[in-house]
Amino acid sequence: MSGINVKDGGEGDATQQRGNEGADDAGLPEHAHDFHTRQRRMRYQEFRKEGYPIGSGKVESGIKQFKARLSGPGMRWSRPGAEKMLAIRSAVMADTFDHLWETA
Repeated sequence: MSGINVKDGGEGDATQQRGNEGADDAGLPEHAHDFHTRQRRMRYQEFRKEGYPIGSGKVESGIKQFKARLSGPGMRWSRPGAEKMLAIRSAVMADTFDHLWETA
């Protein structure tokens, strides 16, 4: 024998090989409750049909573009300066720059 004691939870323990049998339903009531309470937010097919983007790709891409615009070689920004530049860049991307310029 290899010297592994199956009864004390050693490497050959059957519950470790199969996983915790009691864990199969662990958290399911809580998850079911979460799904029930958030059901109105999970109508993905309906949202897609209405033209809403599903997923985070567009947001992540936009963030990358902002970061690239603000962190080029030699660029140093104070927080207030970066916030102002982000407002301007957002207005340019949203095609609302003229309105922003008129109200500034």
